[in-house]
Amino acid sequence: MVKFCAKCGREIQEGAKFCPACGAPVQNAGLTAGSPQVSAKSSPKMIIAAVGAAAAIVLIVIGVKLFSGAGYQQPIENLEKGLNEQDMDLLAETFVDGEFLSSEIFGVFESLGGLIDYEVELEIKDEEKLDKDEIAEVLAEDYGVESMYAQKAAAAYILEVEMTMTMGEYSEEETTDIPVAKIDGKWVIPSDVSEML
Repeated sequence: MVKFCAKCGREIQEGAKFCPACGAPVQNAGLTAGSPQVSAKSSPKMIIAAVGAAAAIVLIVIGVKLFSGAGYQQPIENLEKGLNEQDMDLLAETFVDGEFLSSEIFGVFESLGGLIDYEVELEIKDEEKLDKDEIAEVLAEDYGVESMYAQKAAAAYILEVEMTMTMGEYSEEETTDIPVAKIDGKWVIPSDVSEML
């Protein structure tokens, strides 16, 4: 079996005790034919590079989760996009009781002066994370969330959201608190859909 020097990577003849190129002692665990020729000097560099690459990937993943609006901010992004694109499926994902959504909700916008073109912008201005032991009470008593949903919430935030609706030259701005909760592993707006839209 052909071996390679662990120090310099040169081919070593079978039975040789020293490398003919650099004189390093031949180890039993030398590289065999077909293995990459890696010198002992470059191995630590390759290990450091691999660890660095792995760390960079982890940081990128964490960064995406922190700054892409994923998690508890996602329902607000879905609400904005769903309203602007009149996407019933996306709006249904936004609310805990979204299966009760009706396409008639968009009639509200059309009835305002007969204008169809509109744009809704939602911007989170502030946030408050609820302590685990107060989630159910705050959601139910302060935000009218049904008890069965409030009890199932594993985590919750109260988001102060600035809502701006523009229809032609008309624009209206309002700031309101919107609860978001993690229910059955998914972040949603647990409030009644009819109260929100």
